Amino acid sequence: MYSKRMKRSMLAVIVLFCTASYLFCDGIGIYTPDRNGYLAKDGSAYGNEENTCASSIYPVGSILSIKSEAGDDVLVYVNDISEMPPDRQILLNVKAAEELGIADTGFALRDVSVVLEGEESETDTGWSKFKIGTFGTNSEALEAYGALVANSLKATAMATENGVELYVRYIPQYQVEAIRTVLEGMGYAGAVLMSEENPYS
Repeated sequence: MYSKRMKRSMLAVIVLFCTASYLFCDGIGIYTPDRNGYLAKDGSAYGNEENTCASSIYPVGSILSIKSEAGDDVLVYVNDISEMPPDRQILLNVKAAEELGIADTGFALRDVSVVLEGEESETDTGWSKFKIGTFGTNSEALEAYGALVANSLKATAMATENGVELYVRYIPQYQVEAIRTVLEGMGYAGAVLMSEENPYS
């Protein structure tokens, strides 16, 4: 027979175990997309009005509680998915990074608990790029480059023997079709989809 004291102790352990079942220690960094109008997986634009993050393990729509440098609990909404370095599972926007005391260092290990798990099951990851084409002169390439950038696309140019090749690079897998539609609207229906390196590797 267990004493009342032992029963109370066992109950405390059970309660602690249940409340900590969603507690993890994750590597956390920062991301600041360099594309104007960058859209996260949930369709929202990247910004610093709210605490948001991208994650490689937590579903979009999740609400996480992350311990700040001072030990406070800070709520962060997962609005994006992303591949990232092996030591990171969460990439914060600047606002959340500042509130959590990570902005200066750029990386920290913090306790993370799931307050609400998102229902978004799609986790398309990986990266792609579109080859727009080869332009015979620098002026033609510059005009096309400017049009791509004006449409919030990450354009890059590379000189070759035949002219200047233009690419739209670093496209998250789930944005491929949306980018393809934009390119088709610009007259680049023949843009070639190619695999891309992981920008976080």
